[in-house]
Amino acid sequence: MRFMYMAGYTDEREFDRFCYTIDLGPIADQINGDVLTGSGSDNELSPSEHTYDLMERIQGPKKLVVYGGGPPRLVVGNLCGCRPEPSYGYRGMAGRAVDQRR
Repeated sequence: MRFMYMAGYTDEREFDRFCYTIDLGPIADQINGDVLTGSGSDNELSPSEHTYDLMERIQGPKKLVVYGGGPPRLVVGNLCGCRPEPSYGYRGMAGRAVDQRR
């Protein structure tokens, strides 16, 4: 419901049609910015093999966090508090180090 609202849809059927158009596959090899992706191993919205395939094709620094036995709704709250470590290859966001964004 939150994404439906943020995307500006009020009709669920129209929103469902829109959701089928969301696909990073065609542009995955063009993504070269820092990417942090979280997934639950029991993700009913996107099979894990799709996530692994997408992450392999992304060119920039990336980190995939998979929560065992977790549905995707648990991932969002956990990733919000995640801070990338320098060993992940992240250069910071908006040109500033992660610690300087506060």
